Amino acid sequence: MKRSAAESTIVHLVIALAILVGLFPIYWVLLTSLKIPVDIASWPPIFFPERITFDNYAFLVQEMNLLRFLRNSLLTAVFTTVICTVFGVPAAYAMSRTNTGGRPLSVWILMQRMLPPVTLAIPLFILIWRLGIQDSWLGLSLAHVSFNLPFTIWLMISFFNEVPMELEESGIVDGCTQLQTLMRITLPLAAPGMAAMAIFIAIQSWNEFLFAVILTNSSRSQTIPVVISTLITPLRDVKYGEMCAAAVVSMVPVFVFALLLQKYLVRGLTAGAVKG
Repeated sequence: MKRSAAESTIVHLVIALAILVGLFPIYWVLLTSLKIPVDIASWPPIFFPERITFDNYAFLVQEMNLLRFLRNSLLTAVFTTVICTVFGVPAAYAMSRTNTGGRPLSVWILMQRMLPPVTLAIPLFILIWRLGIQDSWLGLSLAHVSFNLPFTIWLMISFFNEVPMELEESGIVDGCTQLQTLMRITLPLAAPGMAAMAIFIAIQSWNEFLFAVILTNSSRSQTIPVVISTLITPLRDVKYGEMCAAAVVSMVPVFVFALLLQKYLVRGLTAGAVKG
């Protein structure tokens, strides 16, 4: 049914309002990171300051060595994503094509992802301490893998199920092995799902705080969320400008990563939504 002009206008206004509401927190964080202290504390709030400063960013680089923490976050997110992909994708493919374990195993894997992360904190801390990799980005990455791998398997099973078996059978008839069929036919078709999965895992690992604060205690392994939390202490005022500057810096890599995979992300999120 065709919408009237008034209905279309209302729909567009609602969408525009929703976009503004969603973007306003990002704008406010960016604006606060560029304000001088007087403007940050002013009331009523200043939405368009006359004077901006980059002192907050200079503080992060010069006083807090933020680049080191960015490196730790990047290493942790990349390693977690790679390990989950290397082990999760073949497991999901096997479960999709051979029905290994049936539906009960799939549900059990999904239930592992539903566990509250705090229930795994102490066991993982003891395990990582005994392995001798405490206070390292490697130990933190393994902790992230423990609760991201089930999500990877469960998500990729649905994408592999969308790839018709007839395509793989045709490849086998043409002389491909099972591995060649997976690499040349199935994985390219499931690439949008893999991109969506990689973005979700990378963002989750990048923003994770609980395990990061428990398993790291020095600048050689601490990540961006932990550093931001150190700007709030009971012994001094909250450094709102520096916190917002750190938040802006931490958002940039995520935005860049999502933009690079935007095409695949949209296809991955809509895969299977329309059939026929």
